[in-house]
Amino acid sequence: MLIRPRRLPRLSHPRQRSNRHRQRGIALLTAITITTIAVTIAAVLLYRQQYSIQLTGNLAHREQAYHYVDGMEQWACLILTRDRREGATDHRLEDWAQGKLLPPTPIEGGEMSGFLDDLQARINLNNLLAKPPTPNNNQQNNANINQQNPLNSPTANNNGDNDETIPKNANKYWFKTLQHLLNERELSAATSEVLLDWLDEDQQATGSNGAESDFYLTLERSYFAANSAMVTPTSLRLLKPVDEKIYDTLIPYISVLPKTTPVNVNTAPKTVLLALGFSNDAAQNILDQREDNPLENPQEALQFMPENERKNIAPEAISVDSQYFLLRGYVQIAEIHVSFNSIIHRNPQGQTIVIQREFATIYPESNESTDNNDKLGNV
Repeated sequence: MLIRPRRLPRLSHPRQRSNRHRQRGIALLTAITITTIAVTIAAVLLYRQQYSIQLTGNLAHREQAYHYVDGMEQWACLILTRDRREGATDHRLEDWAQGKLLPPTPIEGGEMSGFLDDLQARINLNNLLAKPPTPNNNQQNNANINQQNPLNSPTANNNGDNDETIPKNANKYWFKTLQHLLNERELSAATSEVLLDWLDEDQQATGSNGAESDFYLTLERSYFAANSAMVTPTSLRLLKPVDEKIYDTLIPYISVLPKTTPVNVNTAPKTVLLALGFSNDAAQNILDQREDNPLENPQEALQFMPENERKNIAPEAISVDSQYFLLRGYVQIAEIHVSFNSIIHRNPQGQTIVIQREFATIYPESNESTDNNDKLGNV
């Protein structure tokens, strides 16, 4: 019987064993990597889906808020139209001027609120430019032009004041009124010269404090002077000396309107009355009078001034009615907060139109807001 030798197991080379272990490690790492990528992709897709859902909801809520704003504007227009039918004067005792046109009111998913303010209770910065009547050989036509807009007449421009320090291209009465306002609020009167340069058409700086495009073009964020009428009060922030403190101090007493406007003495605060040229006693008497019996015509306001001081007030610069109103408010739906400012013009016949609208939308999980201006009509 033959005995075959037992075959010994074939031993693998150490390098071959190392290669097999390495292949198993690579396969494991590949599997882990693929799993990680798959999980990451799934997480990204889930995040994008949630983001899209949130974005869609925010946009829907914002559009819904805009519709509520439109509704408040229409309601304000109806109230102002009805107010004109009921009387020819405007004062703080009327329904629109009670502080809250619409107190905080619950709506589906949030609340809304708004109130009206008289923009002619403030000083219109666009009054600052002198606009003489259109040249015409026909004196009657000139008289008609002055009658249509008496604040543009030479009388209103001079107002008996021959102060040569006032720029020739400025409406002297309104220029001094603005300087009085600046002094009342303890601000530099030089701001009036800078503002005039921003409004006038030339590129020549006014006085020693004026500033035209040659100054603004040297700034880090350069820009040109507008050299035209302002459209919004926020343009003040572009002026040479105006910082946040000056802006916040002036904004309650100024407005920017598309045409020359008088100040309504039935709604103007005492600071504005003093800037117009009323004495402290006269201004206080006007405030006391209108608490119960609003003035029926501008001449009543002048009766509170001594006769020799009445020349300080341009009769055409004051009124007891208004044509421009500011509707301010907010709409909150879910986490979307929309604040807005709308300027409403009402003509003497009581017809109203929104001529300017500004939005600021605050989105959730953000302190930033986006501004969107939607202007209707000529501003």
